[in-house]
Amino acid sequence: MSNADTWVTEHFSIAGSEAEDLRFGFRTSSTLFEGRSDFQDVVVAQGPAYGRMLFLDGCMMTTERDEFVYHEMLAHVPMMAARRNTVVRNVLIIGGGDGGLAREVLRHDTVERVDMVEIDGMVVDVSRKFLPSIGSAFDDPRLNVLTEDGNAFIHRASPSTYDVILIDSADPIGPGIVLFQPPFYKAVLRALRPNGLVAAQGMSPWLQADGQRFMFGNLGRSFPFVSAFVATIPTYPGGQWVFALCAGEEVEPTEADPAAVGQIGTTQYYSAAVHKASFALPPFIANNTVAVARAARDEQ
Repeated sequence: MSNADTWVTEHFSIAGSEAEDLRFGFRTSSTLFEGRSDFQDVVVAQGPAYGRMLFLDGCMMTTERDEFVYHEMLAHVPMMAARRNTVVRNVLIIGGGDGGLAREVLRHDTVERVDMVEIDGMVVDVSRKFLPSIGSAFDDPRLNVLTEDGNAFIHRASPSTYDVILIDSADPIGPGIVLFQPPFYKAVLRALRPNGLVAAQGMSPWLQADGQRFMFGNLGRSFPFVSAFVATIPTYPGGQWVFALCAGEEVEPTEADPAAVGQIGTTQYYSAAVHKASFALPPFIANNTVAVARAARDEQ
């Protein structure tokens, strides 16, 4: 990431490329925070287009302007799908240090406890202070924030503990790749209760197709049921984003109860209609996600 002439520029390389392939620029009016944790560079900047923006190691993570899309979809699609078959009381979030995902999950009045496992405490502290509209749920007594490695946590979690597990991880590069491999996914399945659901961020279909095939192949080797849904997030590379939805048995996740949707209050992106539509995948996305998962499952 470079800061010159009041611009923050994210440099992006397509998988397999040793070159810088794309740049995404954000004009800023000020830098509110800049620091180095034990794991990464953390920056919060203010800009005219997207408001306050969180960058980790030079990559855009979230903005005040469009964060609701990612957080509403990663929370409410699996939560509403699970609520058709069970009462969702206990939820696990792996990652999610900015607090936006926890905020959305806690809008469901059946939820009694949310364990949020974030490896980088600086992200939590910075979000609480500089991104209060996103990290607005940190004081909710139902939220239990654990500053530790999500992979280690899930391997020691008790079986059948959580009704919904949400994986808000970085991309499958460097140390974070363990969160995309079968041992991790199988530990997630073990911690999931019957009728529970798992959802995870699944990268850009335009720029990270190789990573998606890697991810969904491993999901297919780990879960009996794997599906995918999509949303549009303008500040993420490519503008379109994929999410995985997994379960320990075959489920029908594409319908949401309008009455239950009404109970969570006003949303800006998610609705019962959007829920259903998000599962209508263009063939090029389906071929890199659910088809890969199905082939991997059949090979076993």
